[in-house]
Amino acid sequence: MKLSYKKFVILGILVPCVNLLLLILLLYIYDPLQVFHKPFFRETTFLSDMRVQNRGIIKNYDFNSVILGTSMLENTLPKDANEILAYNTYGGGGVNHNFIPKKLGNIESNLKRDSKNHHKDSNKTQNLDSNNSQKNLWVNLSMSGSSFNERAVVLKYLLKEKVINNVIYSLDWFGFSDENVIDSFDFLYIDDSIKNIRIYFNPHFITCALSWNLDFKCVGKKYDIYADSMNFWMNDYKKYFGSIKNYLQNPENIKELKKPKEKINIIESKKIGKKLVDKYVLNIMKNNPQTQFYLLIPTTSRLYYKLKGDVFLKSWQQNIRYVVSECENLQNVRIYGFDDLDYADNIANYKDSRHYNVNMNLMQLKAIANQTHILDSKNIESYLQTMQEKIKNYDISPLITEVNLLKQ
Repeated sequence: MKLSYKKFVILGILVPCVNLLLLILLLYIYDPLQVFHKPFFRETTFLSDMRVQNRGIIKNYDFNSVILGTSMLENTLPKDANEILAYNTYGGGGVNHNFIPKKLGNIESNLKRDSKNHHKDSNKTQNLDSNNSQKNLWVNLSMSGSSFNERAVVLKYLLKEKVINNVIYSLDWFGFSDENVIDSFDFLYIDDSIKNIRIYFNPHFITCALSWNLDFKCVGKKYDIYADSMNFWMNDYKKYFGSIKNYLQNPENIKELKKPKEKINIIESKKIGKKLVDKYVLNIMKNNPQTQFYLLIPTTSRLYYKLKGDVFLKSWQQNIRYVVSECENLQNVRIYGFDDLDYADNIANYKDSRHYNVNMNLMQLKAIANQTHILDSKNIESYLQTMQEKIKNYDISPLITEVNLLKQ
C-alpha cells in the first residue's frame, strides 16, 4: 500500500523527532558529567575536564569549602585540607595546628626566614566565631590554565547553589592580562533546564552513549572528591624535580632560557589588570561577605622573573599592590604570599619555571591554618622589596653551565 504524500511528510517529520527524543533520553540517563543526576546503572566516575565536570560536582555532592585555582592548586589534596583546615580559621577555633602531613617533612624548618617575613594580620576582625563549630568539608575544583572570568562562571554558580564557608583561590599573573572564551561551558552554570543536554551533542558523547561505553575516555575515572584532586599532576612530573640536571631533562625548560624578555606597556597592563580582577574576583568577594576567601599568590621561581625581565616584574607587583589595597577593608579576605622565602631560589623545587612541588601546596594550607604569610598594607612594600632583591641576586649561571655541558 502506497503512502499518501501527507502521511509520508508526517512520518518524515515524526520518525526523526522520535529518534531525537530517544537519543535525548539515552543521553539524560547516561549523563557522564552528572549534569542532571548521579550515575545510573554504573559506578560513580568523574571526567578530568573540570570546566564542565564542576557543574555535576556542585549539583550532586555535599561540601562547604572549595579549592578553586589553576594548575598551581591542582596538587592541593582535599584530604590534606580536611585535616589542616578542619574548621574555620580566622577565630582559631578547631584548627588542627599540630597536623603536619608526612609529605611536608622538614621543608618549613629548612627554609631560612626572617621574623619580619613571618606575616601575621592582627587588625582584621575575627568574624567567624559563629561558624567555628561547623566542620569544613573540602573539594578541589581547580581548572588548569583557568582565567579569572572562567573561574567566575563556576564561582557564581557555586555560591548561588550552596552555603560555602571557604574558598582557596590562586591569583595567577595571567589572570590579570586576558580573558578566555567561555561559551563552550558557561551555559551549564546559567540554566538548570534540560537544554544543558547540548553539552553531549557531539560525536564523542553520542557514540559513548549509544554503546553504553564505561571506558574512562567516556565516563572518566573513579576518585574520592573529598580526598583526591582529579588532576593531581605531581606523579607525572617527578623526574624534573630535585636538581638542575633533572630540571633540564625537560626540553621546554632549555628552550625557555633563550626566550626574549617580556615587553609590556605598564600603564595599559595596570588598566587591564584592574578591570579583570575587579569584575571577576573582587566584586564576587564583596558580594559574598558570608564566605571567607584565601587568595594565594603562586610562588613562581626566581628564574621565571629573571627571564621575563624587570618590566614584567614591575607590572606583576603593581597588580599585587592593587589587590592588597582593595582587600584591606574586606573582613572576609586574606592574601598569602611566599615570595620572600628562600623556596623560590632553588630551581630543584620546580618542574618548570612556574610550577612548584607539592610541598608548597602543603605549606600554603599550613599558612592559612596558622594565619602566617598574610600580606597587608603594612608589610606589602617590604615583601615586594625582598622579592625584587632575591630576583635581582638570582644567579642563572649554574643553569647555563649545565646546559653547555649537555651540549658536549
